[in-house]
Amino acid sequence: MQLIADKARNTVAQAYASSQRFNNRVEYLAAKRGLQTPRVAIGEKNGGTKVGQSANVVVRKPKFNAQTGKMEQTFLTESGNEYTDRTMADMEQHGIDEYKALKQLPVAMSDEEIEATQQQANGVVEALWKEAEDLHKADREKNAKEIYGGNPWLNAGREMHVIDAGTLAHKNRVSHMTRFDLEKMMDNAWERVGKKMTAYCYAQVSKQHPNATEQQLRSSAEAMARQLSDNAVYKYAVKQKRAKEHFGLLCKDCGRYESAEYRRKRHSTQ
Repeated sequence: MQLIADKARNTVAQAYASSQRFNNRVEYLAAKRGLQTPRVAIGEKNGGTKVGQSANVVVRKPKFNAQTGKMEQTFLTESGNEYTDRTMADMEQHGIDEYKALKQLPVAMSDEEIEATQQQANGVVEALWKEAEDLHKADREKNAKEIYGGNPWLNAGREMHVIDAGTLAHKNRVSHMTRFDLEKMMDNAWERVGKKMTAYCYAQVSKQHPNATEQQLRSSAEAMARQLSDNAVYKYAVKQKRAKEHFGLLCKDCGRYESAEYRRKRHSTQ
């Protein structure tokens, strides 16, 4: 019975706390309604918002606390929590403010606008891909020279040639994975075109969110630009892979057609 009573009291306490927090949030929103331009006071006692305090903390009017028998002033945060210590309220509200500032703002863009933004990175990605191809080609030539150093059939038997061929294939594979590392290529593309794309995205974000803070606009624009820049690298890589796969399917189809044609002719002459 005692356990049931304890659970009941806990349930009531949680319900009351939830209700109180909801009421606090309603009061907080009512207090923050409209244009808020808090005065910042430096070294002035009880004079507005002091340096280091959050302007988004709501200061409630002092009220009588029946338990302590004193008039107490409390502070509300955006989450609905109530504090008697302004420092604790500021700590929580600063965390909320920082989270909201870093949270990416949603931006609606048409396919044409996205393509126009990524177009700024396409040339850079193509140049990076060409650089990777040139480096990979140089690696392959260097690997062949290191392993063979001349005609392998003059230096060893057939078994050694098979081992050398396997070593060369492994080295060339490592080179390909290194030179065409997409994560590294994305970082390089961002270094070359990131600022330009961020400026373009900033114009889009600020147009759709005129009331956002400067920090929100800049962080959202940079995050959006980075996503589009990375996507440009990914799309180019997929395009290259699909081209090779398409070419391979064509070769298989050609072989199949030639075999069928050869069989048809062979059977017609029998």
